[in-house]
Amino acid sequence: MIQVERKAQDRCAKRTSRPIQLTSQAVHRLVRGKASMAAQYNVVFMLGPPGAGKGTQSNIIAQESRNKNFVIDGFPRTQDNFDGWNLTLGNKVNLQCVFFLSCPFELCTERCLGRGAAGSGRPDDNEASLQKRFDTFSNDTVHILNWYEKRGLLRTIDGAKSIEEVAADVKSHFIKL
Repeated sequence: MIQVERKAQDRCAKRTSRPIQLTSQAVHRLVRGKASMAAQYNVVFMLGPPGAGKGTQSNIIAQESRNKNFVIDGFPRTQDNFDGWNLTLGNKVNLQCVFFLSCPFELCTERCLGRGAAGSGRPDDNEASLQKRFDTFSNDTVHILNWYEKRGLLRTIDGAKSIEEVAADVKSHFIKL
């Protein structure tokens, strides 16, 4: 079972994929009428607590890859997200793996407040919003991570490392996919 702040583990499949970031708009296009074409897409989910580096790592992957493979940042976060995905696209795409960027909440808080102070423009980079986001992660997302872990799809990465070190870890997993 996933513990909220567990250390990274190396468990990889042996398939090949080079995902790019899939926006919520692209997901909606796939759901609305283009789902029959979705079987040709490989998907990777990127999950973790707020401030773990999901968006940063997804952007790094997106800049380096341009094909029909996608990484979806911060999704599925809740049971409703999970159920909706499985109902609409679950059998229409190839889910390669789920990356879990594990990072202590204290460091995540420091990162989020730091980017807020630097002018990130995110209205949720404040203490009150962060507590709600951590609660959602602890109460909802961890259950989804456990589900993927039981099916051998979870790849845990130590998100407390530097951006470059995390990117290298993520890339090393893609080589093994």
